[in-house]
Amino acid sequence: MAALTVNQVTTAGINTPALVAAGAGGDTFVNNGRTAILVKNTNVATRRVVVDAKRACEYGVDHDTSTVVPATTGDMQIGPFPADRYGNVCDVSYPDGVTGVTIAVISV
Repeated sequence: MAALTVNQVTTAGINTPALVAAGAGGDTFVNNGRTAILVKNTNVATRRVVVDAKRACEYGVDHDTSTVVPATTGDMQIGPFPADRYGNVCDVSYPDGVTGVTIAVISV
């Protein structure tokens, strides 16, 4: 798993963060509870992005966040990821493959 760089938003603003190729073995990022991901898919097929929940939600279920990113020009902003549920380090996987998938991590 590759560790992704967190792009910090400040009062001075932030340009669109540089997207990096999604890792075939998954990726990780440091999470402060106000962290989100931006995922772009240029592949002709949809791609699924899964963020692993480490603890149960408020209903007592330990379910991951799974998001389908549309094909060709799909852009999804996913998050934030509360630290009490997802932990201080989030694990991201791409069950449908990583061809055409890029990702950036943003924190406020």
